[in-house]
Amino acid sequence: MRLIFPLALGLIGGAVLVALGVWQLNRAEEKAATIAAIETRLTEAPVALPIAPRSPADLYLPVAVEGVVDGPALVVFDTWRGFGAGVRAVVRLRVGAASIPVDLGARTWAPGTDPQDAAAEVPATGTRLVVEGNLDWPEDERAAISTPLIVARSVTPATAFTPIPVSSEGIPDNHLGYAIQWFGLALVWLGMTAFLLWRITRRTD
Repeated sequence: MRLIFPLALGLIGGAVLVALGVWQLNRAEEKAATIAAIETRLTEAPVALPIAPRSPADLYLPVAVEGVVDGPALVVFDTWRGFGAGVRAVVRLRVGAASIPVDLGARTWAPGTDPQDAAAEVPATGTRLVVEGNLDWPEDERAAISTPLIVARSVTPATAFTPIPVSSEGIPDNHLGYAIQWFGLALVWLGMTAFLLWRITRRTD
């Protein structure tokens, strides 16, 4: 009788931990499928810019546009994986009757210099550019109807900024590690349950 409660607690706790591990395995499969779908879309042949692009239907859609720089650029300082500290430039490109932001990429930053000095290297207003890239929305606006930007994969003529294309590298995929942790905790929990039951039987004897 003294074994029933610890045994039930051990089995229920172990079952919960195992279930969490299985759930993380399922999430790992879903995340792998999502990443594969993104990679496939990123490498599709570019198409013309949609008249009214919307997320999520057009998220990461490869596009090819030709237009002229329309106004001053936005120059920001940031850091990127595989690139380091740099200065990124975003210009507005007038494509027919439309005007859309284009992320030209980044160039390295010399410590001690003003990042805004990079604005002098941005293509001037009226410069004609041919851009191939992918449509993207800010993370907090992907579910809203808002203006996307084109993240360039290539720019012709080349500028002082190196394109940093959209990729799936920044998408977190830790579910397999989490599953191993849950299964490990389940083993520890069941092992502790077995030890407790052994101690109880020893006391009974």
